[in-house]
Amino acid sequence: MKGEEIPLISRVISVAETYERIVSRTENSAKEKKQALEVIAKGAGKRFDLNIAALFIQVMEKEPEPGK
Repeated sequence: MKGEEIPLISRVISVAETYERIVSRTENSAKEKKQALEVIAKGAGKRFDLNIAALFIQVMEKEPEPGK
């Protein structure tokens, strides 16, 4: 399967799992958050659904840092 043949929930989980895998590596969450969003942006339209990746990035960039 490819593109929209892949179930929507699977496309969402793919982006979320990638983000979580990168962010959970170390305690420096700000650095990993930026790196994870860059990986998702580079994979948008290739590895990740373009619209889901763009929306995920938009939402996550608005999230405040923990403790702020």
